[in-house]
Amino acid sequence: MLSDGYTKNFETLIQAVQNQDACLLEARRKADGQTVALLCAVNPEEGPERERLFIPLAVMVEGNPYEMFDPPDPKGGFHDRNCADRDCCFCPDQDRCVSK
Repeated sequence: MLSDGYTKNFETLIQAVQNQDACLLEARRKADGQTVALLCAVNPEEGPERERLFIPLAVMVEGNPYEMFDPPDPKGGFHDRNCADRDCCFCPDQDRCVSK
């Protein structure tokens, strides 16, 4: 189950996109120095300097997400990548789904 924080961040991102106050920008991850792409909400400040505050909400997936993640199982838990049920596939092309 997703945490309330994730849900709130997602709602903030949706609102930012609807208001055209969202952006994708590069930043350096402090933990390892790697450059990553961030999805951010933009909070424009009013006043003479009119600076923008970028609020990072998500990091874009690095690599192929279809190979990195197992999809959720509606019955609970997650499907593994060798799932025999074609409906469990987490890929855009159902013909590529692996069966046992």
